[in-house]
Amino acid sequence: GQPPNKKSPFNPVMLHALCRTYAIILARWGGGGRNEIVLRDNGENSKHRGADHKQPVATLKADPSAVSLLNVLCFSTSLIRTTWALTQSDPEVIKTMNAIADESKGSMPIRLRNLRPGPKKYGGESHLLICLACLSHALIITDDCEIHDLGRPLPLHQIRRCIQYLKKLLYRACCIDDFSNKDIVSNYFGLALISVAAKTMRDLYDRSSRRPLCLPKLWIVDDLMEKEIRRCK
Repeated sequence: GQPPNKKSPFNPVMLHALCRTYAIILARWGGGGRNEIVLRDNGENSKHRGADHKQPVATLKADPSAVSLLNVLCFSTSLIRTTWALTQSDPEVIKTMNAIADESKGSMPIRLRNLRPGPKKYGGESHLLICLACLSHALIITDDCEIHDLGRPLPLHQIRRCIQYLKKLLYRACCIDDFSNKDIVSNYFGLALISVAAKTMRDLYDRSSRRPLCLPKLWIVDDLMEKEIRRCK
């Protein structure tokens, strides 16, 4: 057998299995079941709460055990950096990430995303949810000096890449999927993914208002409400 002091090689398949397990727990019991971000007056609320509806629904408030899990993942492991590195380097994860945020590369609405077993060895949904949930949680105790000078929990240039990606994801979830697919029933994982993405984006924006993380234009979606904004000048 291996000597006790020898480190085992990195195993992406094992990491994926752990991410799937943690993502299911945080999606169901992490308090990300708020669907008002994407649901409007299309009758879906009644579908979700109907007596005959069998779809599992995520909690609206974080369970204490889910918060404890986040504490362990954020402050006792390097999972934030590891999962984010995979979203930037692993071809399979990158393919899934692009399909989630870009409707031209993936037709499935974000709120239909799930973690059901499939033929693929691994995708990127679980990595993304875990990374964003942990990043948002870590920002609670991370001060400006750590972010700008020490690169914690992520280097500043990677935080900017995260902002760019979240901007695309949330624009699709709220302005494209929500109006082009009015008769679908959301999946709890997809709603939790949108919810945690919105929370992370809000937390990053709040931190940037104290000490800028990027140029102001990075937060703006190109051509979105451009005429209305010009009228306000």
